[in-house]
Amino acid sequence: MRPTPIVPLPDAVPADLAVLEELRGQMTYLTPLSAEERRELRGVRIGPKTWHLLQCRVEAASKHPELLPPSFDLRRFQRNAELAGHLRVLYARLDRMRDEVGDTLLTLGSHVLPEGTVAYGHLKVAVSAQQSLHDTVGALGSRRGRKRRAALTPSLTWAGAPLATTASPTGPVLVPAPTPTLLPDGLKQDQDAA
Repeated sequence: MRPTPIVPLPDAVPADLAVLEELRGQMTYLTPLSAEERRELRGVRIGPKTWHLLQCRVEAASKHPELLPPSFDLRRFQRNAELAGHLRVLYARLDRMRDEVGDTLLTLGSHVLPEGTVAYGHLKVAVSAQQSLHDTVGALGSRRGRKRRAALTPSLTWAGAPLATTASPTGPVLVPAPTPTLLPDGLKQDQDAA
């Protein structure tokens, strides 16, 4: 059984998009990368094990600052590690929200697509009565453009016999070629001619 979607008010989603855009504008620390930059940094992953290791290193460096060279900026390292922790939490929350939006879209789509099919069926029936709808309904028939079939080749067979084609208003139709039968004296004759 499909879950019933919770349908928001028509203005709710555009209003939420506006809030997200405003929030994105406030997040000046975000660093968008080009595809090439992203490829270069592909090996840098901060998963749970890496995060735990980083936390241990921050703790060890904080306990023993005297062992670090004077050029090492411990405060910056601590601030960056803290920011990385906050970004991990933010990323996880945004990822969960993205999944929830995807689930909502899937649930709503499972209801709205069949409704669209029903509406299309009614329009298709009505097109015969109103010629003005013919082009509109014709465009609604498929989500993708249909490719024309390539010309039929004589190498096609059906039950071992070659297929012939006949013309029809909707395009070529495959028809089994007549099968030969043997006459008592060993001569072949087509069944259609018999």
